[in-house]
Amino acid sequence: MSNPDKEIMQRIDELASTTGSFPVPAYYLVFDALNKCLLDHKKTRLEPIGARELSQAMADILMDGFGPFASHLLQKWGIRSTNDFGRLVYELVDARLLALNEGDAIEDFNDLFPLMDFLNEPFTAEPPYPDIQPIAR
Repeated sequence: MSNPDKEIMQRIDELASTTGSFPVPAYYLVFDALNKCLLDHKKTRLEPIGARELSQAMADILMDGFGPFASHLLQKWGIRSTNDFGRLVYELVDARLLALNEGDAIEDFNDLFPLMDFLNEPFTAEPPYPDIQPIAR
């Protein structure tokens, strides 16, 4: 009997090498986010997971795993917005590694939230005392 996880990994490797759109870890991010959605919301595999929920889960995983470097990693992967998350997901759909629900469309991922702002905002330092001016020399 074949190991389905190994087969999926091989298919993802092939997808990444043939399309060249995203690196292998980007595709794994989608599966991690799907699992996160299932666990966080106590869903079954048959319940739909929407574009917003999936995008938020991907952003949360990146934030938790990479902190202030998450946005840099995504830029290296060629992902700059939730629109790119949609492209990533739909490449998996086209490769028959994910299935769609009725009514799903790649446009569901368009401009859901400002991804880079979301990832960078917690790490943007505000001056601790904004009313204090530096001493002129």
